[in-house]
Amino acid sequence: MRLLQRVKNILFKPRLEWDLIAAEKNSFRSLFTGYVLPLALPGAVAAMIGWTAFGVDSVFVTMKGIRWGIYHALDILLSFTLTIVLASLVVDLLAPYFGSEKNLNQSAKLVCYSYTPVMLGMLLSIFPNLAFVGYLFGLYGFYLWWLGLGPLKKTPEEKQVPYMIVSVILIIVVFAGISSLIELALKPLLGVDPLPELKLH
Repeated sequence: MRLLQRVKNILFKPRLEWDLIAAEKNSFRSLFTGYVLPLALPGAVAAMIGWTAFGVDSVFVTMKGIRWGIYHALDILLSFTLTIVLASLVVDLLAPYFGSEKNLNQSAKLVCYSYTPVMLGMLLSIFPNLAFVGYLFGLYGFYLWWLGLGPLKKTPEEKQVPYMIVSVILIIVVFAGISSLIELALKPLLGVDPLPELKLH
């Protein structure tokens, strides 16, 4: 119940919730196991069901079946969890350059809770053709991030936007790199073609 209340509050009452979050003494491990995993797992399950049952099946291309389901489930789970860990480190390392407090736990809280919309958006992976919409939920995550910089990182108002922009750019690069590595590792392992399976007949 506490998890659902936190999700609701960070989405609909973020200013008030960031002040509460800033005062909490969560460890990085407790954030990861108590918040990130419970939100990432349903998206992974949705992807497994969606790509197994529906997939992408058009005139020219077919990506469907249990192997594709497992691949996309692992991709979501690994890419999100690894990116959140590395993003927390990036945000904390950048903090002194933007007049902000260097505190890994606070950085982790900022990243974990700002990722809430996109982790929920991954539930749309149950319909693979709509999966990309889930990533668009991350746009609201940027707003949450901006609101959290003051309470969590003590970032001066005039440096909040530059801090957020630099952090987001680096995190996008990190996410792209992690996704590429996961793709290179998992697709051969699971026996799914690195390229879409073309219909030649």
